[in-house]
Amino acid sequence: MRILKNLIRQNTSSVTEESDLDPIGIVLQNYFEVQKGEIYGLELITQSGKRISIAPESTGDLFNGYGIPPYVSNQGRVSSIYQDEDEHYFIILRESVLMKNGELAYLLMRIDLETMYQLLIKDIRAGEKGYASVKDADGILLMHPKQEDIGTNVMIARKTEFPEYDWSELEYLVNLQKKW
Repeated sequence: MRILKNLIRQNTSSVTEESDLDPIGIVLQNYFEVQKGEIYGLELITQSGKRISIAPESTGDLFNGYGIPPYVSNQGRVSSIYQDEDEHYFIILRESVLMKNGELAYLLMRIDLETMYQLLIKDIRAGEKGYASVKDADGILLMHPKQEDIGTNVMIARKTEFPEYDWSELEYLVNLQKKW
């Protein structure tokens, strides 16, 4: 995201002048195309939440309706998990961009969790039957082979599906993770 942030900064000096919108749109669209399906979309917004540019243009509204406000932090952030109307889970990466004229804007990148799971996690195996999943610090499953388990607590999901198993080792690991 740093490369994209720098390209945006280099290609505009103001987020309010109409003539500056095209270079940003080109940068966002080119970045989107290079990602080859690894991201769902990009949007650059002002501090007040006004759209500067979006890619791909045909995407429409990537972020409204999910309670995503403009951000005042200069740090990059990862959002909570959201579920869209098609029941796809996604996160939003956010990065502040200081424009050449000193205006602050925010770059939002929507990442589909199933796509990331397929690209990065799916092929990781533990033994013959083991699989990898990703959970947050509270034990909520973010990426998992079973879509219906995403968004649930790993312990609840496992105990519900396999009540006869001893889950003490997993409980121990989840509790250790919470302390970090």
